[in-house]
Amino acid sequence: MISNHTNIDALFDIGSQENLILEDLVKNINLETVAHHKPYPLGWIVKNANLQVTSKCIFIFYITANFVDEVELDVIPLDISEIILGMPYLYDRKAVFYLHEKKYHWLKDGVEYIVRAHHKKLNTSLVNAGKMKKLVNASQKLDIDDDKTKRFFASYFSNRCL
Repeated sequence: MISNHTNIDALFDIGSQENLILEDLVKNINLETVAHHKPYPLGWIVKNANLQVTSKCIFIFYITANFVDEVELDVIPLDISEIILGMPYLYDRKAVFYLHEKKYHWLKDGVEYIVRAHHKKLNTSLVNAGKMKKLVNASQKLDIDDDKTKRFFASYFSNRCL
């Protein structure tokens, strides 16, 4: 997706109950923010963190020359993805995801659009330990503070990172 002449990675997440944008992206493309009418904690993203969503913004973007849209996004101070469009946005667009074809069909102003997922391969040897910790903490599947786990990640990344 593109906004302010900038390519932006977006995650369409039917599991998310929020529409989110990375705080650094808001600053980089000079979006205007306003106070959030109902601030809420981000404890579901980072365990034991005192992070709060306190602001929001209007984000205007396009995917094709014919598809221009805007969405209200909560600004988050974490590096998860630049944009996460969750169920509120997908529901409003009557989105249907076709898993086998890896594409969404949605409606806007009575016109049906098809958005295909790009195939971005993750090279795990290029993921740094800080990014891995964020990913693990976000998934809450593993306690990264465990000494054995720290030693594993330290040895894994020292052998694979450039």
